[in-house]
Amino acid sequence: MQTLMPSYLEASMNNFRQNQANIREAFEKGMTAGPLSAIHETNMAMMRAAAETFIPGSKKRAADATAASTSSASQSEIALLKEQMAAMQKKLDELGK
Repeated sequence: MQTLMPSYLEASMNNFRQNQANIREAFEKGMTAGPLSAIHETNMAMMRAAAETFIPGSKKRAADATAASTSSASQSEIALLKEQMAAMQKKLDELGK
């Protein structure tokens, strides 16, 4: 059974995931060629483990987000997600009546 989250909470979590992906990408770009790359890898592993602890499935979502950003099919995936969100909103509206 799916749990229903208030829209502000869902937006906050989406914003958190997006910012987390941006930070991860910035760290990976800035640290992979430098002398601190071993420390960077350890820190990134701890960050992923923490994210997985607090947000179950975030590892898969982060991998999906990375794959979607590099694929040409990302536009169709976004359209599909928008359709799913619209359907969920419709159900929430119906439950609220």
